[in-house]
Amino acid sequence: MTQAEQFEWIKAYMRTVPPWAKVKRGNPSTTGVLVDGGVVDPSKTHVSQFTPAVVRVYGSNTGIGSTHEGIGPVGGVFASPLSTGSRVEVVSTSASDTAAGTGMRTIRVVFEKTDGTIASEDLTLNGTGAVASTATDIVYIYPQLMHGLTYGGAGLAVGNVDVRLHGGGAVIERILAGRRGIVTSARTRVPPGFTGFIFSWSFGVSGTNSASFDLCHDWDSRTHAHLDSMVSRHSVDVLTSGWIAEDLPNPMAVPEGTELEVTGIRLGGSDAAGACLIELMLVRNS
Repeated sequence: MTQAEQFEWIKAYMRTVPPWAKVKRGNPSTTGVLVDGGVVDPSKTHVSQFTPAVVRVYGSNTGIGSTHEGIGPVGGVFASPLSTGSRVEVVSTSASDTAAGTGMRTIRVVFEKTDGTIASEDLTLNGTGAVASTATDIVYIYPQLMHGLTYGGAGLAVGNVDVRLHGGGAVIERILAGRRGIVTSARTRVPPGFTGFIFSWSFGVSGTNSASFDLCHDWDSRTHAHLDSMVSRHSVDVLTSGWIAEDLPNPMAVPEGTELEVTGIRLGGSDAAGACLIELMLVRNS
């Protein structure tokens, strides 16, 4: 099946599937196709026959400021330190997030390696002490699949749990205190061997402020320097307490290896609280 045939097949398929059934979930494994809720083994029949796998790219930022910044818990301009392959570490701001603590005890980090394979590691937290990954050749952390595995009595992260560059470097992803192991970063990457198709996007703000959102990509540069090299593909303004949702009649194709990120900037006044959701379907390249 050619990619053009896949594209037409997906459009026809999506017209027959109710919204509640569009998200496919899989069991986490050490390699595979990235989907919402886990990793699906690409050798499975339903993937090899081009049944869609949908990544739900959700992000929120409670303080969108006067310059463009990522829609996620870390905020600011995201610039990954992992482009050449690195080691990462996990750390919390609370001593309760530890092996015998009341908060988050273990965390799963899913990542792409320099050889293009996708892997994961389950790390046991040590409170405010950093715990390093075994892998030293990580080039990308998939925020949609990074999540807490086990918890103490509190049943959630007591402190902010960060994945950062090994040695106390830049923070890459963050699970906020009080959350049950969910990352809310509106960015992702189309894994090797797949093409993504964006079917819908939604942007919203709360309160009395407004914001402008941009869906950015690095299709041309592929330097993975993120906002420094990304260009805007789609821009939308959302006014006071508004929400804009759009289904694309002709899905936007996204090449393999492309990094996507939603950024925002406030439209006057004080900082805005905003959120977004991008639905990205992954299809194996023929």
